[in-house]
Amino acid sequence: ELMGDRLVVLVPGRVLAFSLRNGKQVSKRTVPNVPSAGVCGTTTCPAVALRLLDASRGLVAYVHSGDLHLFRLRDGQDAVVAQATDARFGDTGLFYAYTATGTFPSRIRFVPWGSLPVQP
Repeated sequence: ELMGDRLVVLVPGRVLAFSLRNGKQVSKRTVPNVPSAGVCGTTTCPAVALRLLDASRGLVAYVHSGDLHLFRLRDGQDAVVAQATDARFGDTGLFYAYTATGTFPSRIRFVPWGSLPVQP
């Protein structure tokens, strides 16, 4: 994921951030060391326990076993937002998709930047 002047990369058990200016690693954070992948743009995505979804303003969003996590790259603070299937940052906050019951089970919720459990 590109995040401003940073490249955020998921490798087994870690999320690394690199400077686009000089290519140097600027941070390394631990995530669960489970089968993982990044965003999948097809209808037949491989089943993984952890999926990196997006990065913005120093925050990284990922889903681990159905829980949407946010963590801050500078210090590793991590918090669960909710059960979710996907998420993306927008200019005004975080949008995430989840499954509900009923006739229309797909849902999207929005959380403004100021209401996120981990602040940029």
